[in-house]
Amino acid sequence: MPSLSNISEPSTETKIKKVKNLTAEGGEKKSSKKKRKANDDSDSSVLIEPTEAEESMKKSKKKKVKTDMAEVDEVMAEVIAENPNAVSKFRISEPLKNALKAKGIEALFPIQAQTFDSVYEGLDLIGKAKTGQGKTLAFILPILESLTNGPEKASRKTGYGRAPTILVLLPTRELAKQVYTDFEYYGKSVGLTACCLYGGGGASIGPQTTQLKRGVDIVVGAVGRVKDHIERGNLDLKSLKFRILDEADEMLRQGFVEDVEYILSKVNDATKVQTVLFSATLPSWVNHIAAKFLKSDRKIVDLVGLKVMKASESVRHIIMPCSWNARSQVIPDIIRHHSSGGRTIVFTETKDYCSELSGLLAGARPLHGDIQQSVREQTLAGFRAGKFMTLVATNVAARGLDIQDVQLIIQCEPPRDVEDYIHRSGRTGRAGNTGVAITLYEPRKGNIAKLEREAGVKFEHVSAPQPADIAKAAGGDAAEAINSVSDSVIPVFKAAAAELLESSGLSPVELLAKALAKSIGYTEIKKRSVLTSMENYVTLLLEAGRPCYTPSFAYGVLRRFLPEDKVESIQGLALTADQRGAVFDVAAADVDIFLAGQENATGVSLQVVKELPQLQEKEQARGSRFGNSGGSFQRGNGVIGLVTFLLVLLLAFVFLPYLTELMSTDHRPPVVGPITNQLIHFQHLYDYMTSIAKKYPTFRFITPTHSEVYTDDPVNVEYILKTNFANYTKHLYDYMTSIAKKYPTFRFITPTHSEVYTVDPVNVEYILKTNFANYTKGEYNVDIMKDLFGNGIFTVDGAKWRHQRKLASFEFSTKVLRDSTSVIFKSNTAKLVKHISLLAGAEKEMNLQDLLMKSTLDSIFKVGFGFDLDTLSGSDEASSRFIKAFDDSNGLKIKRYLNIGSEAVVKQNIRIIDNFLYELIQNKREQMKNGNLHRDKEDILSRFLLESEKDPENMNSEYLRDISLSFLLAGKDTSANTLTWFFYMLCKHPLIQEKVFEEVKTVTEANDDISIDEF
Repeated sequence: MPSLSNISEPSTETKIKKVKNLTAEGGEKKSSKKKRKANDDSDSSVLIEPTEAEESMKKSKKKKVKTDMAEVDEVMAEVIAENPNAVSKFRISEPLKNALKAKGIEALFPIQAQTFDSVYEGLDLIGKAKTGQGKTLAFILPILESLTNGPEKASRKTGYGRAPTILVLLPTRELAKQVYTDFEYYGKSVGLTACCLYGGGGASIGPQTTQLKRGVDIVVGAVGRVKDHIERGNLDLKSLKFRILDEADEMLRQGFVEDVEYILSKVNDATKVQTVLFSATLPSWVNHIAAKFLKSDRKIVDLVGLKVMKASESVRHIIMPCSWNARSQVIPDIIRHHSSGGRTIVFTETKDYCSELSGLLAGARPLHGDIQQSVREQTLAGFRAGKFMTLVATNVAARGLDIQDVQLIIQCEPPRDVEDYIHRSGRTGRAGNTGVAITLYEPRKGNIAKLEREAGVKFEHVSAPQPADIAKAAGGDAAEAINSVSDSVIPVFKAAAAELLESSGLSPVELLAKALAKSIGYTEIKKRSVLTSMENYVTLLLEAGRPCYTPSFAYGVLRRFLPEDKVESIQGLALTADQRGAVFDVAAADVDIFLAGQENATGVSLQVVKELPQLQEKEQARGSRFGNSGGSFQRGNGVIGLVTFLLVLLLAFVFLPYLTELMSTDHRPPVVGPITNQLIHFQHLYDYMTSIAKKYPTFRFITPTHSEVYTDDPVNVEYILKTNFANYTKHLYDYMTSIAKKYPTFRFITPTHSEVYTVDPVNVEYILKTNFANYTKGEYNVDIMKDLFGNGIFTVDGAKWRHQRKLASFEFSTKVLRDSTSVIFKSNTAKLVKHISLLAGAEKEMNLQDLLMKSTLDSIFKVGFGFDLDTLSGSDEASSRFIKAFDDSNGLKIKRYLNIGSEAVVKQNIRIIDNFLYELIQNKREQMKNGNLHRDKEDILSRFLLESEKDPENMNSEYLRDISLSFLLAGKDTSANTLTWFFYMLCKHPLIQEKVFEEVKTVTEANDDISIDEF
């Protein structure tokens, strides 16, 4: 028998295990108490009364349970007493202890425990802790104790009209209401009264004024409304002993800097006021406030420090790939699968989508800034009380709101700001609990690596719940429901069941499975993509045995063994991070066609993806005009795409000797993969556009909502570029790709989506007739466009327009590019180089963009019409008048749009343009009549003239004039502006120059000793 000296005191962990065992036993005994029902052949509503023996047994069990629970209480008391943060360890009075116990609080959180004594003893304090760590009680408890039983007891005021002793400032009305609720609850237990000051949403200032005049001890308020009451003379801070700034960093973010400093300065004697500041982060302004308004002996308690981890560690952080269109289908399944029946908050970026989504989710309620304050308060109260379990909210609910037992957070897209992610995900996993935060994202758009890095989290990559998984869970619930059905229904349905079993040819288990599925609304189990979460789609992984750097390479591999319509039908193609392959979605019905097709391609692997591999993010692979699957060069956009690409390559090498000053020695990452993924690098483009904007008085910038912005203020230009460029480019790649897959060849500028590509004649006709007015911004501009460029483009027949594009594209076959067009551009480039040399030798100023525009106009005019304008060396009188009229037309369009243009000048320019082109067309007609216009003539106008022989009535001179000007306008404006940007970037980066040379040599299969001229 062991000696008593060897028996040690059981550890805290052992005691906790004992509590769990005792509690579990009590639960089992409690759950075993059920009433017994009568046999099936008797009336099922009659209950059999328990016997005397059973009653005696029940009493015995109750006594045992009571004994066990008493033991639980005893053990728990020991565990709590051993906790260094137990409430009993602090100078907290019995009324407050009882109030805490009623809330189930037996011990303080670290931030509360580490700040209690300092605040209680009157020291100024800065507290820094992560969201959800109990910062509110960290100042409520010690301040209430100090005022009622501690050092500040003597300064407590009583009586009607007393000025407040405590002031708490918060950035939002929601936070103010929440902190007020806590102050009211705990303050009441020690005989203190509180009021809440906030504005907006119908909150009247009158009742608040009445409360202040009657006298209160504690004022909790949003910054704006507190300042309003001070300025009105309603709020007197002469008796203030405590001032608290909660969520100080958010006050900075919301622009309350001046208001906060104004309020803090209204204290008569700051030396007699204790200041407490709590914040999740400490930006420079918060430190400034501390230096200015807190005493020098202030205490700092920092539970965050310099740790990388910023988001809550008690939360499971998940990212889930999901296309925008699939979100409304996927979110209900995510809630069913991940919420464990607890509360869920779904965060959206906009108020409109918040309202829309809440209407689609069963039992959900919206919460955003446009909802009246009274309704918002009712909504939050209902969510806290469990009247509904799903709240759909904007950022209004992200910061500081403490709602118990939120199990799941869903963010419909990655937030723009890492702090938003930290605070949204921090609405779960609070007060020692755990939770789940799921962020939906589109793989090719979401910069998850950056968010992961800055938030200090490690994301789990999880696909959306498959419908089969949801069905299984629902099947279990349905099985339990069937067990609860009374056996009395069996005789009624037995015959039908037997007949169904016999006729179906299925086993009883199989038939019952179908019955369960039908009972919960499943008639089939759909597939769901792991890439986009779209239903009835399956994700495939393509590997070709060699690196896959661009989407165009993946498309090219697929076209080797699949029909074109199947390749065009794929969705959401994205490259893998290891550059070994690509993933994409196909319709579930087409999976077998894709898998069978790979047998015809050597070295190609195509397989169904169960788990999504790591994909390239937008930092890894930037799409470009030429490189993505919907780009103009890839899709055969005809004249402009081919001419642009050719001219970029020619100019890049011919101009190098004259542009060394533009070369940059900055250290960019090495150029990897095909050059087409590097040409449009946003940073390079931003640098160049900003520099141009500062040099030239009027700068044209395309925006996503207004087509064009004209400004001459360099500061304004820089602001536009910095704040809106990311928004402008955000959805461009995916939108253009999706459109391009349907309609590959027609390019059309729209006010909302930048570019649309289509070959469908009906679609072309519809766009031109219904949307062109939107593009040209109003009736004034439509009129001037019609005057200058004819009616043809507004009344064009879709099929005819497509035919015209085909004719234009015909001129740029491989033979023509080699034998004619390249010669024209090369010749004009040589003229431009010579002209620049002369200007440089004479030390004359030059505008490179203007010179390049003129050279481009010369080249395009020659290609389009077979005519030399010769703008650089000096055109003849007629050509010069035409060039001036044509150049003026753009400025006149703007003036006329603003209703400040001169009609006389406009009409004069129209006459000059008309006369010049009609004369040119007439000369060509004469050549055709005399047999001097040959079938192999390279210019486009000649081609159209020859074609007009088939339809002379419709393809008249006016028609040809309209088409000619449309071509000229597109060529001059689009090519020249685009080329200028590309040219600048090519000249700036030697790595890109080398890469262009290597790749084009590969494509053209040129010899290593090829000269620049031959190249």
